[in-house]
Amino acid sequence: MYTKWSQHLIDVEDKDKFEKRVYSAREVLDRLLTILKEEKVIVLNTERTVKDFDQPNWSEKQAFRNGRCAEISALINLIDLDQQVDNKKEIS
Repeated sequence: MYTKWSQHLIDVEDKDKFEKRVYSAREVLDRLLTILKEEKVIVLNTERTVKDFDQPNWSEKQAFRNGRCAEISALINLIDLDQQVDNKKEIS
């Protein structure tokens, strides 16, 4: 699990308890992960035609889409617990 999840806690015991709560919410996080992946597909498929470049503000629209895609990707990385390295296992 990324340390970002528990970096707000100082006490090791509190961190362990919090991490267990995150893992216990796995079903909810998995559903959120699915929703975010669906949203990313929608953003990636939004008007990607030559017609899109006919508008004078096409670069701002593209920057907005790129920003949304980057933010969704960052959230996916944070929420996808299966892709995160367990720091405790890494140390041993």
